[in-house]
Amino acid sequence: MRWLALFATAAVLIGQAPDPLQKVYASAVAEYNAGRIAQARTQLEKLLNEHPDYFRGYRVYWDAVGRTEDSAARRAAVERHLKLFEAASIERRTEEFYSNMIAGYTILDNPLRVSELQEECKQRYPRGRMAQQAVLDSARKESGPARAAQIYAEYIKGFPENISWVELATRYRFDLMAAHPDIFDAASLRAAADEAEQAARAYIATFGHPTALLTQLQRIAEVFAERDPATALTFAQRGLSMIQEQWPRSEEISERNRIFFWSALLTAHVTLKDCAAARRVGEALTKKIDSGSFKLDETKEKLVRSHYARALQNSRLPEAARAQLELADDPSRDRKRREELVRAALLASAQRRPALQFSLKDASGRTISLNDLRGKVVAIALWATWCGPCIAELDQWKMAWKKYGNETDDFTMLAISTDADKGHASQFAKERGYDFPILFSDGSIEEFYKAQTLPQFYLIDRAGDIRFHDEGYVSDGFYLQKLGWMIESVSK
Repeated sequence: MRWLALFATAAVLIGQAPDPLQKVYASAVAEYNAGRIAQARTQLEKLLNEHPDYFRGYRVYWDAVGRTEDSAARRAAVERHLKLFEAASIERRTEEFYSNMIAGYTILDNPLRVSELQEECKQRYPRGRMAQQAVLDSARKESGPARAAQIYAEYIKGFPENISWVELATRYRFDLMAAHPDIFDAASLRAAADEAEQAARAYIATFGHPTALLTQLQRIAEVFAERDPATALTFAQRGLSMIQEQWPRSEEISERNRIFFWSALLTAHVTLKDCAAARRVGEALTKKIDSGSFKLDETKEKLVRSHYARALQNSRLPEAARAQLELADDPSRDRKRREELVRAALLASAQRRPALQFSLKDASGRTISLNDLRGKVVAIALWATWCGPCIAELDQWKMAWKKYGNETDDFTMLAISTDADKGHASQFAKERGYDFPILFSDGSIEEFYKAQTLPQFYLIDRAGDIRFHDEGYVSDGFYLQKLGWMIESVSK
């Protein structure tokens, strides 16, 4: 699993008046999203110095300051610029203005002023984004599923021009209804699924990112796999057809995306008692899992093996079915063979390319340079406090540090925070009990180390070359072993 950290470069609402400085701002945001934080800051400083009333540019600028300097510099910039916001006439206070001003007071931890500005904005723009956010928040906080679904439906009908948020609302509504089959019948759920698909298609037609539609189709197929397998197969086929059509010319889609639909296909075919189809899908999927080339968490893997066992049993292959059930009940039965396959796949992914050198500070202000660590094997994790998969990986790092960090002077680990608020990241790390070295990015490494998507893992050898790289995190039960294999491989 991986999370993206991007700023929007264009207005969400269709029909917004053209902004004469939009190209300059969009260029800076594109630099920021590409991991070129220092370049983004330079462009934004020039823009804001020449046009201090270009209020929409401040939020990204403040985060760029936080990432290239520290929390104190970020707060100082916010305090300085908020004087301009407070002096602005009511006529100048657009929604973008309020959004940036509220972000500033949030950085300064002033909830009272934040609340005052939110109310002022909602009163002035009753159909604006902040008012819309209040509607969506009320749906998420609503304890009654039927009422919450109704609020989402009212939002979807009332604000069709906000394409990106409508896509979110349809997704939330579908997931809510899927979680309460005792309240919502099959026909209502199917209608919600169709609505969610249409919203996802509208989103990618406007903003790109075709994986948003694939993720939605996969989710719909998984929900219907047992309840209505024919419907599940319909949505899965749409996703597979899209992959087949687009992967040759898309950087976001690969043939590997097909595998994400196989679990829903397996469940649907088993439910339909199509043993031949279920057996073929189950065999292909478990081979991918066993080889280590496709990762599922333990709960999903258990479900896959149980369904595959049903298909084998119905095909009069009781011994093969028993073997899958034994693996589902106790994955350690096949642990040794799985380890060998996972290890082979991992070592086959080895590479060799120069790592980007950096010198970054820790919480105490001490500078640690990658170049100074020549002669050591170095594990690097890029993370952020808001990134759930990052936190899961760093929990593994706590165990890894105990096992490997103090074992030898030839190995160390560096967890590099990309948070704009370094003070918060430092406190977060302390509260989580991270005793391995924590560094803070200065905005110079994000592009090379692909920090637009988190988490990112790198293992660097004694010569300063990247030997292994992994994006995202999946709890497959092999993390510590894989780290050990990588260390052993590059230490030879």
